[in-house]
Amino acid sequence: MASSPGKDEGRRPEILETVDLETGQSISQKRTLLGSRLLLIVCSVFLLATMMIVVINVVGRALFQAPLWGAVEMIGILGVIIIPTALCFTELAKGHITVDIAVSRMSGKVKKGFSIAAYILGVTCIVLLLIGAFKQVTYIAVTPGSNTPDLGFPILPLKIIWFVECILFGGCLAWNFVQNIVRRPAR
Repeated sequence: MASSPGKDEGRRPEILETVDLETGQSISQKRTLLGSRLLLIVCSVFLLATMMIVVINVVGRALFQAPLWGAVEMIGILGVIIIPTALCFTELAKGHITVDIAVSRMSGKVKKGFSIAAYILGVTCIVLLLIGAFKQVTYIAVTPGSNTPDLGFPILPLKIIWFVECILFGGCLAWNFVQNIVRRPAR
């Protein structure tokens, strides 16, 4: 294990991190960066597909008076993947700039207390989403013929994807919470 100069400032001394000597990044930073990039790629691919569906739908309706059949459902299905993936990416990238602006002038203890309250609120929302998603998954699993109206796509896989992505988002929140608590506020 090696430490890089300047990286230990603001951290508790009993916490040792493995650092890549070439980049100066800790292993946890590299994993977070890799996870963020993976989420960004997934979200980008599905967002591009959504944009293409919208373009095909609009062009088909305007030029040929024939909109793309099931376009609204396809966009909704892709939204099931895009929205929680984008939330996870934003959480891992710490892209909530409004919170950063609001707490930038607070002292270290007040900032840490505000962060704890914000994470508790976030975890509460995720728990409520998970309870709702679990109830929907169990209801749809026992209800025959649960398909989308136009395309006839089964709803159960979408609900399972939503449930798993809510768990992933909760994991991202927990990861940032632990990272925020472990880190000592800068003086």
